[in-house]
Amino acid sequence: MVPLALHLLLACSAPPTFDVLLAPDPGRDGADGADGPYGAISSERTYQARVTDAVRVEFVLPGDDGGAPTVPAAPTVVFVQGGLVDVDRYRWLYTHVASRGFAVVAPHHTLDLAIFDIGNASAAYAGARGDPDLGSWIGDSAVVGGHSLGGVVAVKNWLADDAFSAVLLLSSFPAAGDDPEDRAGSPVLSIGGANDQKALPADVQAGFERFGDPRYLAVVDDLNHYGWTDGASEKELASDGQALTLDDDRLAALNVIDAFLDASLLGDADAAARLNLPFDGVTVTR
Repeated sequence: MVPLALHLLLACSAPPTFDVLLAPDPGRDGADGADGPYGAISSERTYQARVTDAVRVEFVLPGDDGGAPTVPAAPTVVFVQGGLVDVDRYRWLYTHVASRGFAVVAPHHTLDLAIFDIGNASAAYAGARGDPDLGSWIGDSAVVGGHSLGGVVAVKNWLADDAFSAVLLLSSFPAAGDDPEDRAGSPVLSIGGANDQKALPADVQAGFERFGDPRYLAVVDDLNHYGWTDGASEKELASDGQALTLDDDRLAALNVIDAFLDASLLGDADAAARLNLPFDGVTVTR
């Protein structure tokens, strides 16, 4: 049988060029949800998927101020956009993750609805690893995550693809027909906001309780649903709760996410222990 990666042929032949999103700064220590010392650079590629389809992918990698990647085989986060939310609206999150030494792979989906292209996360990660220009910068360990509908689809990819060693849900929960217990032993972080009126905290908790261990549920005190995105419209915010201290909310959320990624992708025992300690502005339970 021909390996799947060989079917995911690069659809563009020119080497990628990168835009600098964040300059490196060795003075940034990445503590308590702050950015890390690496710069962040972005580019896009298109890969073949499902024989006849194509998947457009945004990459955000640790890099220097000249637009060159700096972390070979960086542990990777594959992120699935929320429903009707453009991939670019999470760039603040990708930039932060890259600044701490991780690669981010963010596939696009038809009409910004991941449910139409459920396998794009797996296709994007496999395509990136097989890319002759980018593959050396993508790690062989990866977490798949997503926001809202993207989290639902991220769980589906995690259940179907052992390449994903952990799953991260932002204001989300698994689909009713999926059985997350099938991957008990693979780490799970489900994190949402106390003021979320789209993915209600009670629904997020009910979905979380369907996962096996090791699992962590985090609730950010003031965060709402669209606080995970930049550029929320008046219509979106009218259907949501308020986030009165959004910058602080994000910092608090990133503090937990950072500990989870360090524990899951780096095997950092101190980070794993930190998940069992109190966090400012966030309640974490197991």
